[in-house]
Amino acid sequence: MSIATTIKAKSEDARDDILAKADTIVAKGSAALDKAGEATRETTDLALKEISDLMTTLNDKIGALGADAGSLREKAKDAYGEAESFIAREVADRPLRTLAVVGLAGLALGLLARK
Repeated sequence: MSIATTIKAKSEDARDDILAKADTIVAKGSAALDKAGEATRETTDLALKEISDLMTTLNDKIGALGADAGSLREKAKDAYGEAESFIAREVADRPLRTLAVVGLAGLALGLLARK
């Protein structure tokens, strides 16, 4: 056997060994990825169940107080609408006063943030 044939045979053996090890690594990586995916799905399902349970408990407690989430939501929307209307009316009726108040608030926040 010549040196070239020996070197070629050894390099082919090394290549085959490297390919076999790479296949093993890919298989292990794929298995680990599958496990991670399953764990993620299980964790997500568990978190969604916990959130659902918390929402049910919250709705039950709100209901026990004599209110339901829908009416509270409507009250919050109404309060937001009233506040928005009030602010718009104040800005339209008294623009200089509004500008002064906002300016002073900005100055106060700037002084507080600077410290």
